[in-house]
Amino acid sequence: MRSHRVRAFTLIELMAVVGIIATLVGLLLPSLTRVRSVARTTQCASNLHQLSIAFVEYVTIYGKFPPNVSSPSPGQYWYDDDRIGRFLPASRPPVPAGKPGGNIYVCPEDVGPAYLSYSMNEWASSAADSSVTSALPVTGTFWSPKTSPSCKLILIAESYSGNGSQSIGWYSAPTIGFAGSSAAARFGGNGGIAPPVSAQRWGYVNSELNFMRHRSSGSGGVSTQPKGRLNIAYADGHVAARSDADLVTAAGVSTGDSDWSPMDWGGR
Repeated sequence: MRSHRVRAFTLIELMAVVGIIATLVGLLLPSLTRVRSVARTTQCASNLHQLSIAFVEYVTIYGKFPPNVSSPSPGQYWYDDDRIGRFLPASRPPVPAGKPGGNIYVCPEDVGPAYLSYSMNEWASSAADSSVTSALPVTGTFWSPKTSPSCKLILIAESYSGNGSQSIGWYSAPTIGFAGSSAAARFGGNGGIAPPVSAQRWGYVNSELNFMRHRSSGSGGVSTQPKGRLNIAYADGHVAARSDADLVTAAGVSTGDSDWSPMDWGGR
């Protein structure tokens, strides 16, 4: 009677297979990480695009951008349900009172738990606190939906979600753009904002724009240095990823790619 012998892997063969699999995993992991990062960056841009559409709908009805005022309490801000929140999907999850609701307000690359990753350009506000208006003209001028070229005017951008706490969640300041002596300084050029401004849990920063969420390994930036990439939504409704090099030159001068207010046009 003929016996049938089943051939099994030897220990050496098994170790070789395990080694090959480990090598393949090691080669694929960086690619998978990059793919996931690109997907999160794309989702972040999509969030800003949906927000910009809500701004357009708000402007269609009211003829101006939302206000950003702290008084009387609890204030009126662009992200409120009574402002652009009413034009966003109604199927948002419940959130604590006074907080913007839904993942649309949060960049997937933000370090959580966060519930607001974006800030509106102060100079686009239809109303602002007296601390801003009484200081005019400083280094910016207020502008409206009719101001052009709208394709270069910053409306909303990624900022530091530094306010709050780990228990209640982190959120960005409602507005950015008032600090800084020039457009280039606000982008981090020529030393950036001086003196630096507090981003709470992130410490003091010399640009309110958050360049580190989508930073590539070759950007040269670390921590909160204004080196890397971020998504910006412009007044005409389009969204674009911008690097520090797109916004400010090595000499610390604004490239003219993006502007905070019409005052920037004469200050390059």
